[in-house]
Order: sequence, then C-alpha cells, then structure tokens
Amino acid sequence: MSRFWYYSSGVLLVCCASAVLAQDWIFSGSNSARSEYYNSEGNLSGSPYQQEGSQSFNEFNLNFSNRISPYQDLKGQIYGVINDSSYRFPDTGLQAERLNLLYENGASGTPYRLEGGDVYSYLSYRTVQRSLKGLQLDLQPRFDGGGRKHSLLFFSGANQNRWNDFDFGADNTTGVSWLVEDGALGSLSVNVVYNDAEAASSAQLDRQQWITSIAADSNFNLGRHNINVEGEIAYFEGDHLGDFDARGGQDQGDVGAFAEVVGHAYQRLDYRLRVEQYGYHYRPTAAVVVNDRRSGEAHAGWRFSNGLSVRGRYQRYQDRFDSVNQLDTDVVGIDASGQLSFFGLSAATGRVRAYREETDDEFGEVSRNNNVIDLNINMPLKGIYNLTADLSWRDQENEVDPTLDALTTEAGFALNRSFGNRELRGSVSLGILYRNIDGGLREATEFTPRLAVSLRGGAHNFRLSYDYLDQNRAGSAGPDLATATAALHYDLSWKQHEFGLEANYFDRDVDVGVDTLASRVSMYWTWHFDRKDTRSLVGAGGVQLSPSSGLDSRLRVASPALMEQLAPGQWLDQLSSKMVEANAPIPAIDQDTLIYELSVFDRVDQRQRLAVSYQAQLVDRVALIVDVERDGSPRRLEELYERMLEDLIQQYGRPQRSYSQGDFGTALTLALNTDRFQRIVEWDTVFGVLRYGIPRRMDGNVRIEVQHMPQRLAFSDTFWSMEQVR
Repeated sequence: MSRFWYYSSGVLLVCCASAVLAQDWIFSGSNSARSEYYNSEGNLSGSPYQQEGSQSFNEFNLNFSNRISPYQDLKGQIYGVINDSSYRFPDTGLQAERLNLLYENGASGTPYRLEGGDVYSYLSYRTVQRSLKGLQLDLQPRFDGGGRKHSLLFFSGANQNRWNDFDFGADNTTGVSWLVEDGALGSLSVNVVYNDAEAASSAQLDRQQWITSIAADSNFNLGRHNINVEGEIAYFEGDHLGDFDARGGQDQGDVGAFAEVVGHAYQRLDYRLRVEQYGYHYRPTAAVVVNDRRSGEAHAGWRFSNGLSVRGRYQRYQDRFDSVNQLDTDVVGIDASGQLSFFGLSAATGRVRAYREETDDEFGEVSRNNNVIDLNINMPLKGIYNLTADLSWRDQENEVDPTLDALTTEAGFALNRSFGNRELRGSVSLGILYRNIDGGLREATEFTPRLAVSLRGGAHNFRLSYDYLDQNRAGSAGPDLATATAALHYDLSWKQHEFGLEANYFDRDVDVGVDTLASRVSMYWTWHFDRKDTRSLVGAGGVQLSPSSGLDSRLRVASPALMEQLAPGQWLDQLSSKMVEANAPIPAIDQDTLIYELSVFDRVDQRQRLAVSYQAQLVDRVALIVDVERDGSPRRLEELYERMLEDLIQQYGRPQRSYSQGDFGTALTLALNTDRFQRIVEWDTVFGVLRYGIPRRMDGNVRIEVQHMPQRLAFSDTFWSMEQVR
C-alpha cells in the first residue's frame, strides 16, 4: 500500500497551485430538506415500511479548504442532520454525523499529515481496517540518503456511528506503524494495534487485545514476467467475545498469516496464488478476517487479441480447522468474458461461467454439491435497440438431506431502446424473468415482467421502474404470492437548486392470508453552495489523457488503477483507442454508454462490467459494476465488499472520506432501499472523485460500484448508481 502522499502528490499540487493560491478559502457543500409520508395497510409485517405517517429531516454538509502554499493544505468537512424521521437516523434533533479536519505540511523538515475527527485507519486486512472518530498523524521523515522512504503512522479513535453519543471507552483502537519502502527491494512494515472494548451487556466481559504484525511487499521482473509478492504474519494476544461463554474468550493468543503471489506476462497472461490461515482465537476487533479458517486459491487468466478473456480458478476453504468438525469447501471454475463470437454471435459481448462447489464436514453432518452455469449476453440490434439475456442453471445436491435437493433454472430477457435529440434523451427497457425451482423446500415457478423508463432533458430528469413478481409455490414452500413494486423519481435543477419528487408503491397479494399495501411519497429541496453547470464538461472541451494518471503509457485493464486512468472529461475516441491497445474486449453500446465485460479486480469472481457514459463525445462518468449473487449470504457480500475495499486502499491509499450506516444483515435489501444501509468511500483525483460503495437503485437491486465522477456528491445522494446499465 502506498502511504507516501508527500512523494506522490507533487503532480496534483503543481497542477492545482496556480489556480488555487489566488482564492484562499474555498467552500462547497449543500443543504437538503426532505419531507416524506409512509403508509401501510393489511399485514404490516410484510410491509417494507414499518413506521407510518410523516417523516422529515434536513441534512447539510460543508466542505472547506485553504491551499496555504503549494505544499501546505488545510481542509475539513462537517456533515450532519436535523432529524425528525425514524428512517433517517435513530435519534431526533441535531445530529453530527461526520466531522473531519486535515492539515498537510510538506514544507517542514519532516513532512506530516495531521487528521482529526472521522478518520479512516488502515494497516492491513488482518490488523485494522475501519473508520474511527479520533486522531491520525502520518510523519514521513528522511532517516537516510539511500533513497528509502519512511512513514510513521499513529492513530487512536473510537468505533462510533455518531458523535452525539460519543463514548471513547465503549470500543477504541490505537495503533502505530512504521513503513519503509525501497525502490529496488520493496516495502517492509511493522504494525502494533491495541483495542479496548467495554462489555455491551451482562453476558459479556471487558476486552483488551494486542495485534502485532510484520508485512512485506516486493515487485520484480523475472524474464517477461512481472511478479508481486506480498505477505504478513500477525499475532493476536488478549480477549475476544468467546463462543459459548465470555470467559472462554479471555487471555487467548493465536496467529494469522497471509501470502500472495501475483504475476503478469506477455500483456495477456495473469495468475495469482494466495494462502491464508487464521487460528481459532485470532479475532482482531478492528479487522475483517474470518477466524478459524485456512484457505488457498489459484487463479490464471489469458486475454486474447480480440479482447476475449478466459480465466480458471481453484479455491479451497477449511473452516473450523483449528477447533472441531472441520468444514471443507472446494471450488473449481472457469469463465470467459468479452466478445462471444464462439457462440456464433459476432456482435454480442457477455460472460459465461461454470463452476462446481463441494462442501463436506468431518462428522458427515454436511455433504452438498452445487453445479452452476451462467450466461450473460448483451447484443446491439439495429443501432437504437439492445438485447440483454441472462441464463442460469443451478443444480444443488444434498447427500445428507435429499429434501433439500433443488434444480433452479432462470431465463431473463430485456429489450432496450434508446432515443433522443439535443433537447431530450431517454431509454425504455421491457423485460421478463422466468425462474423455476424444481424440488426442495423452495419449489416454485416465478414470472417477473419489468419496465424501466429514463428521460432527461435540460434541467429535468425522470426515472420510472415497475416489477410484477408472480410466485406459484408448492405447498411446502408456502402460499402463492403476487408482488407489484413501482418507483418514480423526478428532479428539476435551477441554478444552485434542485427540487425532487420520489414515490414508491408496494402491493403484495397472498393466496392464503392477509394482503399488504404500502406506499411512500417524498419531496425534497437541495441547495448547492457551489452548483456546477451539468454541461461544464461539454462546454469546457475535452482534457488530454493525463500523464499524472499514467494514461500516456499502456492502460492497466486488469487493475483497480484503471479507474483513475479513465477520467471524466477525456475525449471518447482517445479513451476507446487506448482500450483497444490494451486488448480490452469490444464494448457493447447502449444509448450513450460503452459497456465492457472486463475483470478489473482479479480477486473478484463475480461478473464485472466497466461502463463509460459520455455526452457530445466527452466522457461523463466511468463506473465498474460488480454483480452480487442474488441468493448469496450477507456474510459473503460483506467479505466481497471488504476485499474490494482493501484492493482500492492498496492502490490509492487511505480514503479522504467514508460513510457507513447499518449492518450486512438478512434484511439488507430492504434497509438499502429505505436509506437505512449505506456504504460510501471516496478518494479525490485530478479530474474529480473516485466513489466506492453500494448505491441505491430504482429497480431495488443490490450491487457494488466504483465510479470516477466529475464532482463530489453528498452522502445523502444515495441514487448514484449508473442506472442505465442493468
């Protein structure tokens, strides 16, 4: 991970200094007032809205900065809400959600960065990776003249969701890290983290724990292979919650270890080997690893000259290896993405995936196999039309309990039509999803017709979505259901103001039982202190491919670095030619969006699509979209989210801003679509903001996105997904 902001930010400082020095203080932000009304009738337990009646709140955010000199910078943020809504915040009244003040001084004898308030502390996936309310100091001294870079990091803070109930003693983390980077040898760091947490209930005990680790990273060339080797070993000592009683977690010690080799060769081959092991008692409170697990992964991929990418993988997980009744999971899979000419569809792009997963435990209580084949196709038809198809076959075998066997087949089709002129642009999507579950306790046949409409012109923006889910279930699966959901969004921009209307409709008819009818209407007014013209990119003309982002060299299409290399404001033809040079797949074109089937994160097995939206041949936004398993567990989604976040932090360093609300629970989809679950992490770039998180969508689907956007959005702007890519 790069912590050397002083050494690496010179280009950005030089680019911005002449424009900023003449301005002293710069202020930006917004204030948004919202009033909502919720209504539920019938069976309230089936309603997505458990609180009825009027709800209102006013949220605000203020950002300020002062470039004191080309190497001295002061910036801060205040984010809060005046709340009278059960959905927006747990408490009413004035609530401070995020406070941050950062001072950078690269002109002193020892360059340093001091940050207070909400800070993001990261050393590694195995030690600490969380947002804290506290202080963080990064010193970058010059200990020697041999070209080595040093970073001394100190941090201390509390794990708290809000400032109003701040209690440092409830759960606090303190750490120190010394990182040394040698250009030829790589990097080495020594990390020490201390966590102190009070008992949250009478069934718990107070906990103190120490985590000490040594981590190393080295990159070198071996023939035509570029190889990166990374490893860390950590020791846990102290207390954790325990499994059966609190005393069982007191005064424990255990080890966590990790090693990974990543290689690239011939501009086409990539491979990765990764092993991890975390003992039964290895449970750092501020880390995100799974204890009592040993795992190994092997991945290899080849990118053909036409952009088609083929990847294979083998993964083995051994849970409970350090306790009793070891649970083994083996996964073997292969996938191909890009242009699917081998199917006889010369103009189609997409992805085909096949894998087998076997799970068995030592006592013979678990023995199941999953066989999966997925096919996703995107095919243009006569320019203004686009056809998407999603096909899936899943065979679940349970040798211990055959009643859990199930064969699930899915077929989804959507016809999309784009239209427009200089005054109005839009798209219409008509689709249907068929799903059949044969056998098992969930036996059912489902049909889901879908409609999505998007219109934008001038200062107006309109979106509409409608789904009707008809579930015909077998007797053991429950009564038949018919569920209709609709969502509407309209906003009008005028100067520095935005006026909006949102509406949601939910109607569930139960064959046996009480029906549910629910609705939501929301109106808002947002005043932007620094509202930018939405046509500013077009009016200013395109920017050249940025040397500071490495775009004069070959694009790194299989790396998170690509998300900064591709930036808002670039000319579309230049970007497209660079993607061709990098052997990227041929993109599908949907309205004003290029869609590449491209695996940017090589540690992610889920489908990834790179979308580039543009206006007047200028790039507007760049987004990486990662689909998640519809029937996947919240734990797997959290692991995927944290793993991608780790890759982004290793590429871009600790984020400038982060905001989280809610937990990865079984009701995540409902919480996301009622703004009770949010995950947003941001990094500033030369041309805008890199935003990572789980956005809210009109269709209600859950997916992870990384976007390079031209300007910062408020955390309250939860509808930031690239809606046109479904």
